[in-house]
Amino acid sequence: MSNWWQELLRFFLRGLTLQQLIHMLIILIALIIITPASIKEWVDIRNPEILPDHWMYYAMLLCISYVLNRVMEFIFLASSDKYKKYLSKRDEAKVIVETERLFNSLSIQEKEVLAFAVMANNKIVLKHGDPVALSLMRKGLLHRSGVTYSASGKEKFVIPDVWFHECYMRFAGKADELI
Repeated sequence: MSNWWQELLRFFLRGLTLQQLIHMLIILIALIIITPASIKEWVDIRNPEILPDHWMYYAMLLCISYVLNRVMEFIFLASSDKYKKYLSKRDEAKVIVETERLFNSLSIQEKEVLAFAVMANNKIVLKHGDPVALSLMRKGLLHRSGVTYSASGKEKFVIPDVWFHECYMRFAGKADELI
């Protein structure tokens, strides 16, 4: 059968990982080293006679190290969560800026081709070697989907899935306006 103090320790150490336990012990050792002797004497004056010398002092330092470990863990988790949110917002803003820069750099002819591709349900046929199609391919806004066998010298192009929604939002119904 376990002693009461073993049960008490088990209660406090139940949720601790090995890393947290090591941090707690480091904090305990640091507290033992930096705590002035006057505090040790002050605690020993109030130590009941049934307890060995300095027992209450070390128990108090153990409790303080436990609380400090939990506070440091909370601060670390809260700050890392905030940092992750900051990074995700920064990445989202970067994607938005890059998207705006990409679409603002398009020429009228490139916008027309994308508008016709959106109007044709993401399937467009252009002549082989079309400079506008090649420019859009370099920018990643068009991909070849194959060669047409019905019309020689023509190629099929599609807008990649990652860009189709953005192209649809920008160019749906605007093919006639761009001409």
